[in-house]
Amino acid sequence: MNILIVDESIAVTNRLKNILKAKHSITTYNDMFIALKHLKNSQEFDVIIIDFVLPQINGKDLIDHVFDFNPDTAFIFMSYHFNLKFNSLLQDKYCNAQIIKKSATRKELGHTINRLCMAG
Repeated sequence: MNILIVDESIAVTNRLKNILKAKHSITTYNDMFIALKHLKNSQEFDVIIIDFVLPQINGKDLIDHVFDFNPDTAFIFMSYHFNLKFNSLLQDKYCNAQIIKKSATRKELGHTINRLCMAG
């Protein structure tokens, strides 16, 4: 599976890449605008793992842009600050999305990706 990881923290993108690289093809970006430029020119990703709160643009705005040219992309939103109301609203709008905490374990991340694969 081709996975894109977008987070402003190099430590976070490196951690997730190290968790996933044995079973997936991983691309990482720490700059939202560079990631968006890449996405506009390539629709190669099955899943995009994205920090929901980024300094340049929030994850929801990126997803809205991606949906314009590839509505079948699956998303995993990451944050330290989700609540149940937010989870419900987000998943109602983006049915092909899952939510995880940035501190998710390898097992949690694997289960989340598997749920997206089964839904897609």
